[in-house]
Amino acid sequence: MRPTLPALCVAAVLLCPPVVLAAGRPPVVAVFDIQFKFLRLSGGKRDMLTEIMVTEMGVGGVYQVMPPGDVKKELLKQSSKSFKKCYDKKCQIELGRQLPANKLLTTGIMKIGKGWCRVAGSLYDLRRATTDITAREKSACDTGSLAKAIEKVAAKLRAWGGGEPAAVEQPAAPAGGAGDREYRRSLNLAWLALGRSARQGTSQEKLERYQKFLLDYPVDNPHAGEARKAAAMLEARLEKEDAAKRAEEERKAAIEAGRKRAREILGAYEGLKSKQGAAGELLAAWKEFAERYPGDDNPYLQTARRKIAYYEPLASRTGTFLTKSQTRLTCI
Repeated sequence: MRPTLPALCVAAVLLCPPVVLAAGRPPVVAVFDIQFKFLRLSGGKRDMLTEIMVTEMGVGGVYQVMPPGDVKKELLKQSSKSFKKCYDKKCQIELGRQLPANKLLTTGIMKIGKGWCRVAGSLYDLRRATTDITAREKSACDTGSLAKAIEKVAAKLRAWGGGEPAAVEQPAAPAGGAGDREYRRSLNLAWLALGRSARQGTSQEKLERYQKFLLDYPVDNPHAGEARKAAAMLEARLEKEDAAKRAEEERKAAIEAGRKRAREILGAYEGLKSKQGAAGELLAAWKEFAERYPGDDNPYLQTARRKIAYYEPLASRTGTFLTKSQTRLTCI
């Protein structure tokens, strides 16, 4: 599977120092396209949500923002010849060094249950190669709710303001006493129920159950490690299934494209078979046919070459006109 721009460049940017910018100015944040997991949205909606993040990060002048389009242009400009084939770490580092930014923002939106999504934004310091802060929001999965969650995440990142690295937010532990006992009782019952339903439903449904369990019981959870391991295995399975589905779709698309080209070649050939005119015109038409369809997928290529060889001496006699019967005699 071909890597997307963030997959290609995030590691590079994190592992190398950025271009030094003028002192006293707000830090420049390179913003990458939002990545979506287990949530299907149209390209237009994805771009809209990314644009909201870009706009919100620029509010108040806390940061100077380098939007995804400018990031791509800069990387392509700096490495236009090797960009498409640049997948190894050394090459990625070279690309990352070209970005005139202090920080990097990556945002992910993941569906975690029926109708529920999690929006997470991580701000990285490029000089220290460390995470400054990660902000999260739980939201419904419609675009309006996701837009509001993005605004809240961006507000948290702006409030942090580019200071020293902050610890990732951790949920508070449950209260002691009766509240703690109820929490543990509920946790154990949920774990038993999860075990009973582990073999039911699709991989996506199973994953959503594990994700919900981890979100509902985020602290003091003795089953968290096992739940994360199961969720990771299900995510890997779904990614493999998605890759296989995409490969099958690409295969079908290639077959359809081949059929379309075959119909196009046949139509062009049939048109040439009945074409009349001066020898020079016919010579030019067959040459154009051979140049337009030069590959092995053209079963009439040898015929076209014989036609060209036949018409070349005739075309030297300016004005030579071939009748339909004479043209038919040359069809081999």
